[in-house]
Amino acid sequence: MRAISDSLKVTAPFIYYHFATKQDLYYACLQRGLVELEASSKAASTEGPIPERFAALVESIARWQIRNPGEGSALLSNAGPEHAPNRHVSAHQRKQLLTVQRRYFNLLKSAIEEGQAAGLFRVLDSTVTTFAILAIGDHVPRWYRVGGRLDIEQIVALNVQLAMRLVGFAQTAARPKSVRKSSIKIKGNR
Repeated sequence: MRAISDSLKVTAPFIYYHFATKQDLYYACLQRGLVELEASSKAASTEGPIPERFAALVESIARWQIRNPGEGSALLSNAGPEHAPNRHVSAHQRKQLLTVQRRYFNLLKSAIEEGQAAGLFRVLDSTVTTFAILAIGDHVPRWYRVGGRLDIEQIVALNVQLAMRLVGFAQTAARPKSVRKSSIKIKGNR
């Protein structure tokens, strides 16, 4: 709390006035992160053909994971209906976070199932595929470095391409703009 108050140039009592405990502050950060992610994902996946909406949804996830490395790991590495978002919050807070987490997880899963029902996606199990897509970007914040071999746009495009492959999107179909062959050059790839 001292580090936070020093960086904000406020006193610790000021922070404790708004958050009774460190746990409450941590919970507020996690809750804000999930709500922000859910809102940006919903906005990204509302218009256009199914593959484009799915690609936009995956793109919003990838961007959020890169911009929010701590929250991304705490929230998405445990994503899914059966898992609590974080064990460092109270049971009541965990239940509230899990409700938002489920809505978010189901948004991605529904997009996959919609593509499958339309005959555009081929997946063996929509739940497992949803977990796999979330896992693609889960570790990006751990290895991504500004000025590294791949910039943010290349990483986002690569995540979208990988997700499209995971759902079995037909390569012969007209691919969404963000999924078209990119200029990403990765050693060992042709």
